[in-house]
Amino acid sequence: MTPKELYFANGGQTLYIYKDGFGDQYKATPAEEAEWRKELIEREWQRLDTETNSVVLKMLIDNLKYHAADDLVPGLLQKLEEVSPEKRVVIAGCLWKINKYKKSVSIILDALKEHRKDVINTVFSTFQDMAGEKETALFLLSCLEGDDAVLHNKAHTTLTMWGYMGIPELRDESLDKALSLESKTDHPTVFQNALKTVKRILKIR
Repeated sequence: MTPKELYFANGGQTLYIYKDGFGDQYKATPAEEAEWRKELIEREWQRLDTETNSVVLKMLIDNLKYHAADDLVPGLLQKLEEVSPEKRVVIAGCLWKINKYKKSVSIILDALKEHRKDVINTVFSTFQDMAGEKETALFLLSCLEGDDAVLHNKAHTTLTMWGYMGIPELRDESLDKALSLESKTDHPTVFQNALKTVKRILKIR
């Protein structure tokens, strides 16, 4: 592969070229890298318009952030008005990660309400990256307390993941078991106590 091909294959993150053992093949001047960076950013913006896989979309936006793309936030805000519901969920989640965009959660929940079947998996995978966000926490707790088994299980999984995403107090096997749908049905007192514990951990009154 040419140096330019290596650069693009690694999303312009040259550290990975060396980590993968291709450092001896990668010979590029700062001027060349600057030019390739411009091309890469343009390519990533274009791919945002055509890509449909939510995981890849998130990677594209993360890469634009890594390269400090000009007008990233305004560009993403504009795309919110133009894209499919699932893509809107991904962009809203990324905006929260970039600058704690205040409307992110409401945008995601609106998409879930209006297009549940199409976006439900992406919604909860996005919420996994928003550990501790208060509005999200309130929604997850409402899912646990509600009657929708699907939402309960997905909220339960999300809170479990939060234990590995910055809130280690949630990484508790007994707490995890107590929050399950089976516990809610068979051991309601245990379940309610577990909810109180989660609210305390998340500082929710």
